[in-house]
Amino acid sequence: GDRIRMNSISHPRAYMRSLATRESDKALSAHVEEAIDVCKAAGFDFIILESAGVGQSDVSISDYCDVSLYVMTPEYGAASQLEKINMLDYADVIAINKFDKAGALDALSDVRKQYKRNHQLFK
Repeated sequence: GDRIRMNSISHPRAYMRSLATRESDKALSAHVEEAIDVCKAAGFDFIILESAGVGQSDVSISDYCDVSLYVMTPEYGAASQLEKINMLDYADVIAINKFDKAGALDALSDVRKQYKRNHQLFK
């Protein structure tokens, strides 16, 4: 889906390239670093890197980002599942997509609480 939609971008300052991960347990291609280097060498100074889908413990995308955004849906499961999502520790920004879904406000509250626990922000 995203590959088809994104490939219709037609602007001289925009370039989109999809890389297969080739491994079911990896969120990023083994060649992502080289791809970023090529984009920088071509003069692109704003690069958006999207993972194939981050598992609960895969935070490797953080190694390649100046700013990381973790997008999740309200349907992540029980609140106890948040303890297993390592990106809550590594992401600079956390967004809840599909916020019009039932339970979105509860999800936001749960994510805020877990973020505060993870970062020891309770007073």
